[in-house]
Amino acid sequence: MSRVARTTGNIDSLRGVVGVRGPTPVGYAPFRIFMCDNKCMDSREFIGRARAFARRNGKAFAYDPARGRGSHGRLYVGSRFTTVRRGELGKGLLAAMLRQLDIDRREF
Repeated sequence: MSRVARTTGNIDSLRGVVGVRGPTPVGYAPFRIFMCDNKCMDSREFIGRARAFARRNGKAFAYDPARGRGSHGRLYVGSRFTTVRRGELGKGLLAAMLRQLDIDRREF
């Protein structure tokens, strides 16, 4: 059971973690803790894990920030590629990017 599921209206146990003070409504989950409980990651961690995956499996790896616009870049693993945006990656986006790279979540 996650820390958020055990929250019962007063988040004194989470005060040091998220910096929130005072009573909160029952079932309230700070966004940052919700994201962490769902195993999401930011783009730097994703790129690092993709690099490690490629190294373990003997595949070519490249990240080209010039191939994207603004805060996006192109990530190549073997002959597959995906576009990575800078910042936090949600659960659905993470699953779609792994599918585009043909990487199993359990191996990643």
